[in-house]
Amino acid sequence: MPSVKNMLAAAAGASGDVINVENVFSTDLWRGTGSSQSVTNNIDISGEGGLVWIKRRDGSDWHNLYDTERGAPYYLNTNRAEAQGNGGTSYLTSLNNNGYTFGGGGWTGQSDADYCGFTFRKAPGFFDCIKYDGNGTNTNVTFTPIASVDVV
Repeated sequence: MPSVKNMLAAAAGASGDVINVENVFSTDLWRGTGSSQSVTNNIDISGEGGLVWIKRRDGSDWHNLYDTERGAPYYLNTNRAEAQGNGGTSYLTSLNNNGYTFGGGGWTGQSDADYCGFTFRKAPGFFDCIKYDGNGTNTNVTFTPIASVDVV
């Protein structure tokens, strides 16, 4: 089975620039305690920008995506057709320079629940967050990709 590192390297292109996957992507597992917790993965999401995707592993709670364009505690659910939600202090409360922090409830830290978090830091050729302010009509959102890099 191919590793995430190899798949990212293959997808990134071959411009000669190299990004270490450990600096832009992380998968983190934790067990909720019902109290505030922090995940430290040494990825600077607050300074560099990006997204954290959290999902409960032992239940059917929704997928919550938090990005630096929207800011904590605002989130999107990939499995629902609704506008952003506001998790307040129970959900993800901050995107940090070395990971993220969340409250002890909501869909991030319920007591005795198992969670998985994926961190995607903005980096050329790897990941980007794009902000669009809608006007109530159907619109195609286009963007120009940043130069590609190799991810190792």
